[in-house]
Amino acid sequence: MNLLFLFIVILTIDTFIGNNISKLWSRIWTHDIEILIEHILNVPILLYAEYPSVFLFGGQPNLAKFIYSEVYYVQLIYYIGVIGLILFYLLPIGTLMVSKQKETVKSIVLIFALSLVHYSVFKIGVNVVGAALVFYFLYKSLFRLEENKWSN
Repeated sequence: MNLLFLFIVILTIDTFIGNNISKLWSRIWTHDIEILIEHILNVPILLYAEYPSVFLFGGQPNLAKFIYSEVYYVQLIYYIGVIGLILFYLLPIGTLMVSKQKETVKSIVLIFALSLVHYSVFKIGVNVVGAALVFYFLYKSLFRLEENKWSN
């Protein structure tokens, strides 16, 4: 019920401010998601076809100048290859997400993992933690609302 109310409020505000929220969602879905899919699919295929050893083992950070990608997971392939990406990023992230860690740890790990789709961890590490904390508190407050709803 709370989410329905929130959705109605957002739509009402959006109507009064000239459909800016709708335009933003449209841009995200039509432009940004297409770029994300293109980079996740096409760039690794191109890299595998032209530089198979770099694709597997990495070691060529200069390829980022010639084969551009905004997706940091794809950029990591130039540095550490698919094998390194799996061993050093995806496996630890997956292990932390399924382990018996606190929800705080899982939330921060999830935001960190999602941020690597577009941002380099070396350039914006503080922003990742800040964004993770905001989403963590939002998630906890929504969860607390649901918990109170079920306990009453």
